Amino acid sequence: MAEAEESGKRVRDESIESHANQSSNSEAPSFSLTRYSQKSDQRSNPRQMLSQQKNLFGFKMVGSYYDPALHKAKERRKRHKLCAFSFVEEGTYAKRGEVVRKKQALELLDSADLIPSTTSVAGQASTAVARILSKGPRLRPTETVPEIEWWDAALLVPGEKGFFAGGVESAEAGVAQDRVNVKKITNLVQHPPPVKNEYMEKINTMQIEPFLTAKEKKKRSRIRRLEKEKEKREKIKMGIIPPPEPKIKMSNYMQLLTQEAVIDPSLTEAKVQKKIEERQMKHLRHNLEKKLTPQQKREKLKRKLNRDTNSECRTAVFRIETLVDPSQRYKVDATARKYTLTGLCIMPGQGLSHAIPSLVVVEGGQWAMKKYKKLLLRRIKWTQPADRLDEADKARLTEELKNNRVGLVWEGTVKKRIFDKWKLIEVRSEAEARRLLADKAVENYWNIVISYQYGDCKTEIKNI
Repeated sequence: MAEAEESGKRVRDESIESHANQSSNSEAPSFSLTRYSQKSDQRSNPRQMLSQQKNLFGFKMVGSYYDPALHKAKERRKRHKLCAFSFVEEGTYAKRGEVVRKKQALELLDSADLIPSTTSVAGQASTAVARILSKGPRLRPTETVPEIEWWDAALLVPGEKGFFAGGVESAEAGVAQDRVNVKKITNLVQHPPPVKNEYMEKINTMQIEPFLTAKEKKKRSRIRRLEKEKEKREKIKMGIIPPPEPKIKMSNYMQLLTQEAVIDPSLTEAKVQKKIEERQMKHLRHNLEKKLTPQQKREKLKRKLNRDTNSECRTAVFRIETLVDPSQRYKVDATARKYTLTGLCIMPGQGLSHAIPSLVVVEGGQWAMKKYKKLLLRRIKWTQPADRLDEADKARLTEELKNNRVGLVWEGTVKKRIFDKWKLIEVRSEAEARRLLADKAVENYWNIVISYQYGDCKTEIKNI
């Protein structure tokens, strides 16, 4: 053991002396900056320092002496450099493509060497290699610029060689000077007719009306009405228009027609009554002239509904305990069709009238939805049957509608309509009702209707 230790020390001493002699014989750098850069390079490269230590001491060092944190810090610095903004030099990707093509050519040659050497195979391989190497970067082919454009063809002499339907037959051949119609070349410039822009002409004289609140609008209309009445009174004073006749009524004709009323009160009363009827008939004729026809009413309602639906689409889900009353069922159905609402009304069939509730899903505009909510939550008396029924049916429906009520389960805005049209369907079971809603991916409507708890009806009416 002692001899082995002495031999190991002797080897280390010899290696240290040889390293010292080498460093003394080597030329020293002329500048301190070079010496500093060498030291910094050695510090920045821990693997190089480790290899020098191995050569210096002449034995293999254990790997646990290397700190991996230094390598991670270096990689972190590289990542920061990659994140910085950098330009790509011209031809970088072209060089990469050339390297890839050469690699493919070498692989093709290697595969040709593996195949039994025949003239045809070697020729095919060399042709394929030449085709791969001849490929350059994919550039979009540019069209050749013609010597004569089609708009210059009008300057050529008709019938000459080179004249075609559009003006020139072959632009590549060029045009001689004697084939140009010089008479068409003048010093005049054709200007297009100017377009008259009325908006730009009126822009200096335009007056944009200011935005007024409702209170300011009322005040403005009141001032205009007073000014109009004042102008009318001035015209009456100047005698331009006759003064209006006094409005004679049964309560004031004694003050207005004093002498006539005293002489013949019956005749005066008849005249006053006749004037009252004339005023009433004039009012009714004015209303009839302004009244819309049934066709105009339908068109007006259609325009209003279209304008209302284009702004946004709203959806409402209602729960009704029972729809056994035919009149209530008709109101729910007919009103939805009147306002062009889409949706679904699911009501239980015979034998299930009180087992499961009825569900109403409607989609439409804000104005139509407001009308429909008023109908269901305020106008329809859900516990009272129709008056036109006979006594027996009325008594039966009164008993069935005793606990009937309606509730607005959910209301909100959707992106687009889910249902194509309005339908009223009777179901035989709860599973069928769920299936109808699941076909439109709105099965959650049934879940919220089943779990709905009725609240205060007044709060629901306030939201209308």
